[in-house]
Amino acid sequence: MSTSANWTELAYSSPINFDCTSPSPTQSMIKSEENKIILFPNPSFGDFKLSHLPNNWYIAVYSVSGSKIMEQIGSDDTLNLKLNLPEGMYFIKVISTINGEETQFKFLVK
Repeated sequence: MSTSANWTELAYSSPINFDCTSPSPTQSMIKSEENKIILFPNPSFGDFKLSHLPNNWYIAVYSVSGSKIMEQIGSDDTLNLKLNLPEGMYFIKVISTINGEETQFKFLVK
């Protein structure tokens, strides 16, 4: 499937890289038990992958203060991200635009 979707950049200049590499066995993964969505690697230097996304989704990235940094809508089951963010903790919210199911992940940029 194609990973072409449009980002709205809000607080940071954040390039998108759709060539993210697979995680090594030493990198951790976060798996949502409800929706089977996986975010990896975590922590990362800014390259993340979301897999097993719902058919139609909305994703938003937030700082720990609750400020929305970026958002995207799409329909692919995998999304590769290259986030150019300062070191720290962030949150990703994934919402199915079909049934409204919501999943949140905490991730670290090192």
